[in-house]
Amino acid sequence: MNKEEAVEMMSRSIPEKDAYIILEIIKKTIEVMNLQPLMPDEEFMALPNEEKYKEYMTKRICAFKFSDDLSCVFFRFVGDETPLASVVFFPIEAVWSFLDTAREYFNTPGTTFTPETIEQLSFDKAVRMFCIMLRNIHSRIEATMQSITEETINEWYRQENEFYREYNSRQGVFVPSNEPQVKKNRQNIIKDYSNEVKNIWDGEKKRFENYQKMKFAEEYEILKKHWETISLLYRAKKDFEGYAKMPGFEDTPDDLLSELKGSHHRGCSLKALEHAARRIGLVNLDNKNEEILNMRKNGIQVSGFSESTLFKYYEEGKDIIKFLKTQQVIENTPPETKQLTE
Repeated sequence: MNKEEAVEMMSRSIPEKDAYIILEIIKKTIEVMNLQPLMPDEEFMALPNEEKYKEYMTKRICAFKFSDDLSCVFFRFVGDETPLASVVFFPIEAVWSFLDTAREYFNTPGTTFTPETIEQLSFDKAVRMFCIMLRNIHSRIEATMQSITEETINEWYRQENEFYREYNSRQGVFVPSNEPQVKKNRQNIIKDYSNEVKNIWDGEKKRFENYQKMKFAEEYEILKKHWETISLLYRAKKDFEGYAKMPGFEDTPDDLLSELKGSHHRGCSLKALEHAARRIGLVNLDNKNEEILNMRKNGIQVSGFSESTLFKYYEEGKDIIKFLKTQQVIENTPPETKQLTE
């Protein structure tokens, strides 16, 4: 199937214009997430059996090409012991819903956006929504499989009990129904599933927070040295302002520079914390302080976080980076070396 054939098929139920946009959203999402092409069948068949098994037991999310001008997404879902499913994912209705939701979001009464701007913004936000879906779909499907397996077993017990009751009733023997227990079990299963789904979406929020913390820690390390040099130049009565705005540091905040008073080590550290927060766009949305809000109105994007909160954020970011580096070392350690250390 090529792009034109896909559009023709989709146009039976959705506007042709939207069909083209949906395909572009899928294509852009694949680019944004840097999804690699699925391993070709010939390459897979050429692998040694052990490598085939390893590949078959590896979760995958890849780009799948129908033709040179049409791509979608491939998933391999894997359980604890065996593969669950290999799926070519072409989510036309889902992406159309993302696009429609974004259009409604921006096309509000009194909007100053032009129709062209609304379309571009809607396209970008639909890509973002699709990325969110793809990031979480493995965990979501695994949770669904676990739940529906337990639900099925529970329903089987109910049906078997009904068959058994009917058989005995025809023999003149009364057998009580297990319906109350089945209902209780089903409620517990669905409750567990609901909690698992909640954890998945809490994890999406946590991933973003962890990424911000890592970026914050990295920027702080760079900016701390920058502010220490600014402080040395200031105390030596040299051109600290020229240095402060050197290439790569053009965003050095003027309001922080104006507060410079031959800063000691702690002063440099605090300025670097606030500078790092502004650089990565860290904003305390719950800060209602009038001074903070007025500074933002005047174009100074102050973070609004306390010094202790920013330092805690840095420490947590540093710990996450350390943990990920440790995990990388473990993953890259040859199996024979791991055995020696166990």
